[in-house]
Amino acid sequence: MLIIRKGQMDTLGEYMNRCFEDDMYQYLRSRFKRRAGAMEKNELRDLIHQGVERAKLYGIKKKKDVRRYLECMIDLEHDFDTNEKTIWAANILRDLSLSGSEKMDRIDNYQTFVLRE
Repeated sequence: MLIIRKGQMDTLGEYMNRCFEDDMYQYLRSRFKRRAGAMEKNELRDLIHQGVERAKLYGIKKKKDVRRYLECMIDLEHDFDTNEKTIWAANILRDLSLSGSEKMDRIDNYQTFVLRE
């Protein structure tokens, strides 16, 4: 029987997080060439790490939803969750009745149907 200890699970989790952040670095650089491309490497990596942590605070845990959260950080404002210009997003993120996916769906819909009109 194989036994995986907590320390091993923690190490695996850290590795998986680094892989996700590396993938997001490449993705954001290619998807948002002008905005993310203008950022220094360490600046973008820090933004990704902070974004992953901030997304967790709002119950956003699925990779696809964290990716959308990071996209908002690039597309709207780095502090879109607390910035007065994007108070509509903050109100959605703080809604405890919504799941992480529902929050990101509502933010996407707002951007598509309200901001782009």
